[in-house]
Amino acid sequence: MAATQNKPPATVPAKGAHMLIDLKRNSKYFEVDDLKMPPSFPPNTLNAQRLLTSVNKHQPDKERILALTLWNRTWLTSRDVSSNGKCILFTA
Repeated sequence: MAATQNKPPATVPAKGAHMLIDLKRNSKYFEVDDLKMPPSFPPNTLNAQRLLTSVNKHQPDKERILALTLWNRTWLTSRDVSSNGKCILFTA
């Protein structure tokens, strides 16, 4: 974001307000309780993306469940997904 002088949505009042509306809208769409803003928003998801890429290559049948698990950890339980793969998978 720094390279483009862009700012995270939560730090721009208009974007932050819209983001809260989006969270409520997504909660309704996915039929889940209110989604939670991760405390470290925006999360660094690079390691999670690398893990998904590796799983896609080596065990593609497991990719969807892993993606859903990561999504749930981020938006439903506000758990950190920026750790290395072992921490992501084995800390419940």
